[in-house]
Amino acid sequence: MPRWPLYSTVRRWEIPRLPGASRCSPGCPGNSTGPASASPLSTSWTRPTPSRCSGASPTCCEVPFRQHLQIGPWSGSYARFIDALIAAGDDDLLDHVAARIVTRTKSFFAKTDLLAEADRLAEHYAAMKPDEVRFSRRAASVLGRIPAFTIPRYGKLIRENRLARLLFERSAAAYLADARSVQDLVEGSEIHVMALAYRILGVDDDRARTLAAENLTPPAGDAAPAHAARHP
Repeated sequence: MPRWPLYSTVRRWEIPRLPGASRCSPGCPGNSTGPASASPLSTSWTRPTPSRCSGASPTCCEVPFRQHLQIGPWSGSYARFIDALIAAGDDDLLDHVAARIVTRTKSFFAKTDLLAEADRLAEHYAAMKPDEVRFSRRAASVLGRIPAFTIPRYGKLIRENRLARLLFERSAAAYLADARSVQDLVEGSEIHVMALAYRILGVDDDRARTLAAENLTPPAGDAAPAHAARHP
């Protein structure tokens, strides 16, 4: 029996019609002059919540509502949602949520202490470090989901966010356990993720030198400048 009536067998087909851009700004809903925006999922237990979505219909947060899983100064607490994902072993969705929380810092406007959730996630990911391959893959999965231009003040982030300190500053050598993870970081969208990748490749370790040779060699077509080909 679904915990939330909307997810009955009869009405579940309506779910894909609910998410997406909910309004345009500036102006009233329907204004086509401003950028579209998506409202975060409510964290109130009296309305549809991430936990209820996940518990009633896992596909709800896997695709349709994923863009609504945003953590901002005005968001409520996702602590219960995070605990539910950990208990369910939903690593993919947990990494998505962690990618939103890993960029958060203290805010005067925050309804709740978002950094408490960063601490909870830091403990969860730190527990994987004995298995460096698993840790590097999960950490790279988190960092690879961070959108570009999301970290305006890196120093403040590292001072305040324990999860960010773990993934950005205290695990460089661990990433060397998995070459694919390092390559994913090199191709990351956020500039600080790419900077981390190059710090990893600069570690004094034979594995780092091997990975650097594999990841930093220019393609054959770029080996010589175009003007050199025209003017030998």
